[in-house]
Amino acid sequence: MTPLRVALAGCGAVGSAFLDIVDERNRQGLDRPIDVVRVLVRDPARDRGVPLPGDRFTDDVDAFLDTPAEVVVEAVGGIEPMLTVARRSLDRGRDWVTANKALVAEHGPDLALLARRSGAGFGTEATVAAGVPVVSTIRHALADTGIGAIRGILNGTTNYMISALEGGQPWEAALHDARAKGFAEADPSRDLEGLDAADKIRVLAWLAFGIDPAALIVDRRPVPVAPRSLLDDAARRGCALRQVAEVRRVAGRLQAVVAPTFVPAGSALHGTRFEHNLVEIDTRQAGLLRFSGPGAGGRATASALLADLLRRHPAPEDRGLEAPRSTRGAWRWAVGFDGGRGVERSLERAARTREVEIAAIEGDGDRVRADLGATPLETVDEVVRDVAAGRGAVARLEEGCALPRTAVRPQSAGSPFTPSETLP
Repeated sequence: MTPLRVALAGCGAVGSAFLDIVDERNRQGLDRPIDVVRVLVRDPARDRGVPLPGDRFTDDVDAFLDTPAEVVVEAVGGIEPMLTVARRSLDRGRDWVTANKALVAEHGPDLALLARRSGAGFGTEATVAAGVPVVSTIRHALADTGIGAIRGILNGTTNYMISALEGGQPWEAALHDARAKGFAEADPSRDLEGLDAADKIRVLAWLAFGIDPAALIVDRRPVPVAPRSLLDDAARRGCALRQVAEVRRVAGRLQAVVAPTFVPAGSALHGTRFEHNLVEIDTRQAGLLRFSGPGAGGRATASALLADLLRRHPAPEDRGLEAPRSTRGAWRWAVGFDGGRGVERSLERAARTREVEIAAIEGDGDRVRADLGATPLETVDEVVRDVAAGRGAVARLEEGCALPRTAVRPQSAGSPFTPSETLP
């Protein structure tokens, strides 16, 4: 059987893992063999300890593109020179498979158009959640189910480090451990600042809602370096700190956010730890769907690249729809009250006094739930303390954005919140 000829851009943690997986597959004799005929790297002379002859490595982009190959697999990241590599590969009708979420978030629709014109395949599974098949699910299984929102933990590096801190590790030890296991770069700022997760939520918004991902405004808030105070604040309220990304359709617009978030005990987000990712998709027809699995590490991402390589996805179609307008989202605090009378009116009065927006409020007998707008945690505490004290209600924090400590005044002692067991 004639081997499938593949050109690979990048041989770091993901690229080298890809070569290892391909070698294992070839030795097992599974289906059509794969021949990696050229690898584009910065230093061709470097010994990378991979099962490939040294003469197949090059630092010449033109030589890389001129090598006869049916598929180009990209595991580099960044915009250039990978945008040039993608465009020229697609122009020549070569299938393009990538893990580069930044490139797809900025240029995905234009590259998809090139792929449709040339008939080339267009594989982007590895751009989001590594080995978790959320991209293909949205593209092929949920296209007509009326997606209303997508949210989850999309950055395995940040989640790994937060989990290690929860276990008692100091910040530097957690970062060293994450780097040693291939989950963190030398500089983790892109992960902690939410840039990586923002690119991923933009890619998912494009596939789910048809919006140009480059046009989607993401309200992005960083996880502070060594966020011990936020971890302690979350624990006191029966919650855990997680970096949560979300895009949802609200009144004909898309709201998108990436922020450090307090999530309640018992929730799926609370239970997602270390390098694992979790994606929840809220659909009108199929209800709430949940996907989880490893979201960081070379092997998990490489497995997604290999899967795209083998099944050959066509480029996403231009649906000809007017994309929902994007807007900067106001992150909410979800709070609930049990017991007491007149809670809803008391909450409205307290929120007005403290200049806190109530985005939504609903009541069921003695139980009231409200979504408060973007507000420092201290102010949320004050509002619910006023309500709980005046009406004898028990308040609970169900979820909320943990603003960096530099954005709020010092936390006052005590809290009216009791732990919540379920997501709103």
